[in-house]
This record gives sequence, structure tokens and C-alpha cells, in this order.
Amino acid sequence: MTIAARLDALRRELPKCQVVGFGDVDARLVLKAAHQDGLAREVLDSYCTEALTWFETAGAANQSVTVGDHCVVLGAQDMRVYLRHEGRTDFLFLVCDLESDVDLVSSAGRQMLTALAGPA
Repeated sequence: MTIAARLDALRRELPKCQVVGFGDVDARLVLKAAHQDGLAREVLDSYCTEALTWFETAGAANQSVTVGDHCVVLGAQDMRVYLRHEGRTDFLFLVCDLESDVDLVSSAGRQMLTALAGPA
């Protein structure tokens, strides 16, 4: 299964998930994303920028997580979950409704990240 197909399958699997993407924070680039038609590239780029900002902030504060780095950002209209393995530059992000189960989204995202990027 291709990366694009895997991302699309994850988006369909999670209720109320609008975007699932895979990128590289060092390159500041979203490599692949699954979303509905009409999502502008600039929006995807903004998710990459936001991920970089949060990962750098966590690193500066020396906040580590046992299974890797992650952050959850609650916006006015959505929840954004950013995941990466500690010390790696590739990351996965999921944009879901605010009512989404953050544990379910994070767990499914972590499994997908490991499948795409390999174990931490």
C-alpha cells in the first residue's frame, strides 16, 4: 500500500478527521497528505510550520515523552495532533474535530507513523 493510500485509510478510519499528513520538519515540507478536495497547499504548509514550532518549544523546555515527541493543539474549530519519534525529523499530523477522542487519534497516528517511518 502506498503512503498516500495509508494516509487516506487512516483519515477514513478516524471519525471526524479532516486531514492526515506526513512531513519533514527540517525540510519544512509536507510530503503526503490525505484530505478533501480544495485544501490549499498553504494550509498544509502552515501545519508543518506549526509542528516545527511546537517541537522546538518542547525541545527548548526539555520536555521529553517516553515514546517520542507529540503535541496537541486545540484551535477554535479543530484539534491538531503532531507526532514524531524522538530525534527524528519526519512527523505525522492529524486534524480532527474538537470532539474527537485525543487518545484514539494519538494512538492511531503513532501506529501509522511507526509503519511509515519505522520504529523509534
